[in-house]
Amino acid sequence: MTRVDPLPFRLGVTGSDTLGLDGARSVSYRMEGTLHLVDETVTIEWTGSKRTQHVDFGEVTDDVDHFPVEWLDVPVAWITSARLKGGVVGAPAHPPVGSHRRLRWGAHGEAGVTEAPSPSPRS
Repeated sequence: MTRVDPLPFRLGVTGSDTLGLDGARSVSYRMEGTLHLVDETVTIEWTGSKRTQHVDFGEVTDDVDHFPVEWLDVPVAWITSARLKGGVVGAPAHPPVGSHRRLRWGAHGEAGVTEAPSPSPRS
């Protein structure tokens, strides 16, 4: 049995902020999980939470709702048979120094690669 240490990940999920006659409300999400590779299966396991903060003239509330743990088992064969979709002819096999590539998965297992600007160095 082949076993690799789990790989943690975190997803950025957009929340919302609203301001109205009933006060101000901020909703944020936190989604995180792990990727597990065991034998010929990649297991994607994740959970998350939703935080709602509300301020009005009478009270301040801060509620956190936790989502249940979910998972998806993906046979490695599905990943190894993925096809590149939307590739650019003549594009270098390796991105130039200072650029990054993003991988997008389609609904039918095809993947597309896009060039993304490099994140600016933090000073």
